[in-house]
Amino acid sequence: MSLAWMAAAVLAFAAAYSTVIYPILVIALAAVRPRPWREADVDHAVVHIITVHNEENRIARKLDNALSLEPPPGGLRTVVADDGSDDATASIVARYRSRGVGWVDGPRAGKERAQIEAVRSASEPILVFSDASTWLEPDAIAQIVRPFADVGVAAVSGWDRLSGETGTGEDLYVRYEMALRRAESRAGSLVGLSGCFFACRREIAQQLQPDVPSDMGAALIALRSGRRAVAQERARCSYTAARRVGQEFSRKRRTALRGMNCLRAYPGAMSWRRPVPTWQLVSHKWMRFASPWFAVVGATAFAWASIADGMTATTAAVTIGVAGACGLGSLALVSPALRRFGPLRSLGFAVVSAAAVLAAWTDFVSGRKHVTWSPTRRTGAGR
Repeated sequence: MSLAWMAAAVLAFAAAYSTVIYPILVIALAAVRPRPWREADVDHAVVHIITVHNEENRIARKLDNALSLEPPPGGLRTVVADDGSDDATASIVARYRSRGVGWVDGPRAGKERAQIEAVRSASEPILVFSDASTWLEPDAIAQIVRPFADVGVAAVSGWDRLSGETGTGEDLYVRYEMALRRAESRAGSLVGLSGCFFACRREIAQQLQPDVPSDMGAALIALRSGRRAVAQERARCSYTAARRVGQEFSRKRRTALRGMNCLRAYPGAMSWRRPVPTWQLVSHKWMRFASPWFAVVGATAFAWASIADGMTATTAAVTIGVAGACGLGSLALVSPALRRFGPLRSLGFAVVSAAAVLAAWTDFVSGRKHVTWSPTRRTGAGR
């Protein structure tokens, strides 16, 4: 085998590793060597922090949902953390002050900055974070705090569900991510939490940085402290799926960029004294962000090897086949007829995601951080 063919094979493996091979390995590890954690009711006081920016259309429904939740044994307080809203959000929240809802406001400086200000004003040992666009089931908070009965657990992720119809393939992606989240928890630790619903101990929240995502940051801080982050499947939340491809591309691009900056912000999360969580972090985050580049360079190596061996017809056939499949998958995102086919929808979502990650790399290299935040506008409950 020539060097070009070997390079193409290695790069193809690397491109598929994070999304295909790693999930199989971590699911197998979770089955062979599970690491359970203790769960029980905890008597710690809990604060529920809802982060908002211009949520006048959704905040009342969100607060009605929050105030109807089953409180944990130690009690539950609700606080709205405002990121410089200039609409009617503040006046709507004011109507709930008599029902115990707190308010922490500040200038427009980003979601994490608003969360950090709320953390500074709170005294509770356990903090739960959720978005105004996320609907929590009645026992969601009571369930999400139960893993804190285990002293080795420092952060807990909620369990995401989609409501409504999707045209982007996001529904299949969420099911995939939840299966991976379950396996990673059982095998070692999560390396990122649900962005719209998660909880952490106070000492973890106090270390959050204002210019990188708090959900991923909390998991990395937990690892840095020698503890773990786990998923609580009974702490269920729901949001509405994005319906437009452009909307999903922008969200994925923003999420990837913020994830790259988060990895740079918390380098101490990786330690070979914790081999399994470190392997999970490299596989799930670093390799996933690099996989589109592996695919591009691998395709180039394949074309070079084929041409060098006189296999131009093979190169042309494979190129046309791959391009056609990707095009058909992308078309499935905008075609109601093709959208019914799950594999095509998944392929289209993968193409959009890969393109978004490549775009995020250009942002990362240029030094962008994307600190300020505008919630994705979806009908009903949603991010």
